[in-house]
Amino acid sequence: SFDVSFGERNTGDPAVLVDFMHWAIQKAPAANYMLQLWGHGSGLEGSNSDNESGGDPLTIDEVGAALGAAGVPALKVVSYDNCLMGMAEVGFAVSQRFNGHFVASEALIPGTGQDYRTAYSALATNPAATTSASIGAGMVSSFQTQYMGDPEKRDTFSAVATGGYPRLISALSQFVQATVPLSPADRTTLRVLAMATPNFDPDFCDLGSFMTLVAATASLSPSVRASATAVNSALLAMVSTKTADARSSSGIGIYLPTDSTSRYLPTYGSLATAFCQATGWDAFARWMATGSRTATAAAFAPVQQSVNPPGTRGFAEPPALFAAIQWAAYGSDALATADTRGRGRSISRMR
Repeated sequence: SFDVSFGERNTGDPAVLVDFMHWAIQKAPAANYMLQLWGHGSGLEGSNSDNESGGDPLTIDEVGAALGAAGVPALKVVSYDNCLMGMAEVGFAVSQRFNGHFVASEALIPGTGQDYRTAYSALATNPAATTSASIGAGMVSSFQTQYMGDPEKRDTFSAVATGGYPRLISALSQFVQATVPLSPADRTTLRVLAMATPNFDPDFCDLGSFMTLVAATASLSPSVRASATAVNSALLAMVSTKTADARSSSGIGIYLPTDSTSRYLPTYGSLATAFCQATGWDAFARWMATGSRTATAAAFAPVQQSVNPPGTRGFAEPPALFAAIQWAAYGSDALATADTRGRGRSISRMR
């Protein structure tokens, strides 16, 4: 059994996450490890916010840093059972620290979360032969079965090979550069395409769907269309499996202001630092929202984000312990006395 009588901890503190992983390794040493985060998520603003610690979230950069901390072995799978975390910015941040699969949802996750009785089905037959790809495929299949036909279209889930990020980042950078010479009329065209793209939060859009529309728009320059096709090719190569969801999503989301009410998020560059530095996507997103690629104070009018309606949470029995453990998973949960039934945006933000 596991002794968890260590009292209150701040789940938004990366040092607590590192401490937890050290504890997990000591208690259940294995040949392979995965990290399963579970709780509220808010995309760019992070996850696992702790109500007893002022709503402090684990930012995406903090998770990435924690995975590279001393004494933490290289993981094979990192998964968020949290809303809105299946974004390019999030995946890139954590992929810098491990080589395997990133499993998450672009959309809101229902209150019941993943079904942990079936999510790790790949381990049931031959744990020694299980790969990160088969773990991810099993998790996606379980999610598909659980939420197929969900009336709120919360059936989006994907497993992404982190080794594909260098190609995707390069393709996104080339796309951004290709848009620099575009005219105001071209920007209007791109904004129309963005509004036609499936979105999961007002400004979190499906990357593949947007690039597909761009590539098919004859009025845009050949270089823009070709670079959009290159982004999609990179994306298709790295998404190893995804649900056949109601939105026909591609498996990876991205920050993209989508309509006339959207305002550029002034903290975007600091929330997704490495991603923005590698791709220049922050300048593109700012241009889409404001018409300028440079920062202007007028673009930063705040809008308060609301919390999603509450759902319900289900709990599964803990997995049996095997004498010869081939895989071990770390699980991190946000414990709070406040009502945490809703799995959606628990972190209010200014955008």
